Amino acid sequence: MCVSGNSMFVSEPYHLRLIDVTTAAVSKFVGTGSSASVDGTGTAASVSSPTGMAWAFAAGTFLFAQWSSSVRMVTTPGAVVTTIAGNGTSGYANGVGTAAKFKYRIFKESGSTPLS
Repeated sequence: MCVSGNSMFVSEPYHLRLIDVTTAAVSKFVGTGSSASVDGTGTAASVSSPTGMAWAFAAGTFLFAQWSSSVRMVTTPGAVVTTIAGNGTSGYANGVGTAAKFKYRIFKESGSTPLS
C-alpha cells in the first residue's frame, strides 16, 4: 500500500486499486485481472501479484511483481506501467533494464522497506 495526498494505492493479486480517502471511492487503477506482466496504461496493463510497493519520487511508485521477477514503475497520475528492471526470468544477474534478473522479492512482505 502507498499513500499520496488523498490517494491510497492498494495491491491485489492481478491489479492495483485506487482509494480516494476523502470520498472512500474505490476504483481499479491498473491491471487486466489476469496473471501477466504487460506494460501499458491503466486496465490495459497487467500485473502479477504485486508486492512491496514503495514511492520512488513524485511522479510514480515502484512495485515488485513477485511472480514475474521484475521491478515495475506506475506513474501517478496516468497509470502508465513500465518494466524498469528484470525480464520475468528468475535468476541472479546484474544488468541494465531487462538484462537484470531477480531470484526473490526485493521488498519485505509486510511493507515498503527495500531489502539490501
